[in-house]
Amino acid sequence: MAQVTLFGSYQDLAGWRTRAVPGGSLGAIRQAVAAENAALGEQLGHPCTLVIVNERLVGRGDGADAHPLAENDDVAFGPPVSGG
Repeated sequence: MAQVTLFGSYQDLAGWRTRAVPGGSLGAIRQAVAAENAALGEQLGHPCTLVIVNERLVGRGDGADAHPLAENDDVAFGPPVSGG
């Protein structure tokens, strides 16, 4: 299971900050979260969502859901950031 951390409004929407979530890919993690909370799952699928795996930013382009995850990977999701 990957250790999933949510930041900002995603944490507020979910009602949790960190939890273990089963899944061998980013898409599987997103589906597992969406099965529990459809609104959060929709946000995690947004193209502007920040996705970080093991402290490295992962692009949300085509094929991002197929990004493989190992058993103890750390995955973080955050809302889009703006500003200058």
